[in-house]
Amino acid sequence: MDTTPSVKHFMWKAAHAILPTNMRMAAVLPYINTNCNLCNEGQETLTHLFLDCNFASQVWMHFNLDKQYVTNGATTFHEWLNGCFEHQDRDRYAVSWQVLCSIIIWYIWKARCNITFRKKNQNSANTTNSIANYINNYMIVNKKGYNIMHSLYYNQMDDENMKITKQQTTEQPTTMNLKMNVVLSMTDSAAKAGIGLTLCDYTGTIREARGLNADCTTWEELEMKGAEAAFQWAAKWSGHTISFRSNSEPFLLLLIGKYATTREQRYRISADFGNKTKFKINFIAVDFTLVRKFNVIWAAKLSVFCN
Repeated sequence: MDTTPSVKHFMWKAAHAILPTNMRMAAVLPYINTNCNLCNEGQETLTHLFLDCNFASQVWMHFNLDKQYVTNGATTFHEWLNGCFEHQDRDRYAVSWQVLCSIIIWYIWKARCNITFRKKNQNSANTTNSIANYINNYMIVNKKGYNIMHSLYYNQMDDENMKITKQQTTEQPTTMNLKMNVVLSMTDSAAKAGIGLTLCDYTGTIREARGLNADCTTWEELEMKGAEAAFQWAAKWSGHTISFRSNSEPFLLLLIGKYATTREQRYRISADFGNKTKFKINFIAVDFTLVRKFNVIWAAKLSVFCN
């Protein structure tokens, strides 16, 4: 598998059924409680923990994968594991199907261990974000021709994503990516302005939305406030890759400049390993696309409402 040694080592243990689940441990130590530590609703076997557990089901669903699609008819863990490597037609994701499944169950196991040994409550959404962060970082680091030293000398002119593309039709982002739509509106007579932002996942579903009212006298001022609002919201989606869409080209140019400047500052600071400054930027912008207003209609309606 094209993944890290940690994931391969974990999958080797899972394939040989030597992960210390409660059911396996109880065979040696009778006093061990066999209930699942994540859901406490069934006996903790490999099949239950990774496929039937309510917590695991929530993690799979966060990736828009229901149980029927994931199991593909398998009734046991090892039957499912073999199927992951046999069905290559499922490689429509950012990583291969077997790698995606391996990383997901690895993080489910991590969540289980956090409850067992650290007594920390687990949240399926947080686990899902950690998985997305892990996959995105791995893909960035292993980009073809990538040299880690280049990170210390970031140059906006060398970044192929720092440009505006024009798109006539609506297109869904790829798996693990989010799409942020931003529309600005202004009433000339009252000097009132509105900013509408919607965040969609790769299925096209709007996950969150934000609307802001701004007292602006000029379009230039509104575009600056819009770029700041979009950047600050994107910065809260740690570990994600984000596509930006808007019907305003000046807004996109301001956003590109803000993103590039902040990223360049980050890489300059990264050379100082003793610096504990928290970087303001923790997402990757994959494209900035100029679209027609009807392609970002819900953000447009929200901006008018806030106006």
